[in-house]
Amino acid sequence: MEIWNFTEYNKQTAKELQSFLPGKVFDAHAHPCEKSELDLARIDILNDLPSDVGVAAWREFTSLHVGHGRLKGGLFFGLPLFPEENDLKQSMLSANNFVVSDLKQSGESKSKCLLLVSDVIEPGDIAQHLKQSSVAGFKPYATLNPGCDAFSRIEDFVPSWAFEIANEKRLVITLHIQRHGALSDADNIKDIHRICKAYPKMKLVLAHGGCSFNVYNALDGAKHYTDIDNIYLDTSALCEGMALTHLLKLFPVKKFMWGTDFPISTRHGRFVGLGDFIFSLQNNTAAGGALPDGVKTLHHGIESLRALVYAIKESDLTDSEVEGIFYDNAANLLGI
Repeated sequence: MEIWNFTEYNKQTAKELQSFLPGKVFDAHAHPCEKSELDLARIDILNDLPSDVGVAAWREFTSLHVGHGRLKGGLFFGLPLFPEENDLKQSMLSANNFVVSDLKQSGESKSKCLLLVSDVIEPGDIAQHLKQSSVAGFKPYATLNPGCDAFSRIEDFVPSWAFEIANEKRLVITLHIQRHGALSDADNIKDIHRICKAYPKMKLVLAHGGCSFNVYNALDGAKHYTDIDNIYLDTSALCEGMALTHLLKLFPVKKFMWGTDFPISTRHGRFVGLGDFIFSLQNNTAAGGALPDGVKTLHHGIESLRALVYAIKESDLTDSEVEGIFYDNAANLLGI
């Protein structure tokens, strides 16, 4: 347990949250990865992780948060943090190979995975993986497309063939939207409506509640998506209880899936909204400065879980609806 820095404060808080959780949970957003293939300088916490942060490590760590015996499966995909000097295509294909292979070897029969995709690879590069029953769709990122950044529109970094295949095969695309306003951005609103209408059989999961890390983006923007049938939301890494409460008011509960964002969930800290921006508080530092002595911090995964439990309580959900968020909704979406 020491390797995960599971402090007494983490342990106590996790125990309190576990008393609220249903008997089985499914993690809809996790990144098993080969540490040796990552750019460790970009996220400090990665340096402190064990050399193997695959599915087995995910299960060991996440069980500390939700309780042993509760974790029944997950949706896995690579972590897009490759050294800049690497061949991007080869790094992506290697990450996909690792996730598919690691999931198979893990024996996690009630789990699925997504393939990293971008314009640097072609459908033929992933054709064999798409034949695997464990592969449920795609995970695009702006960082995997040369020239794309935080200002990029969705179709700048998601290849059209990914939408077409997802629509044809009724697959999932888990999307980390870009642009400053997240859900409230006018281009994101237009683009998501157009894409979901053009590909109605695709299942579009908005990661991190549509990147609602700044609560006001959710309050201002979420209402614009309630008329779209084929979108869903995972709650991974989202630490704003008010944002989650607002989303639960607007969307059917069957649209929500709990997730951890492992291994990001292992660091102490959380994302914090400031003005109309967000910043990351992690490992007892903020913008390079130390927090005051005596301040106790939690694993990011516990902060996120605590926010979701708060939102569920505020929303007066039934036991069946809670079970849906933590297991049934993901199982239904993925055909498990």
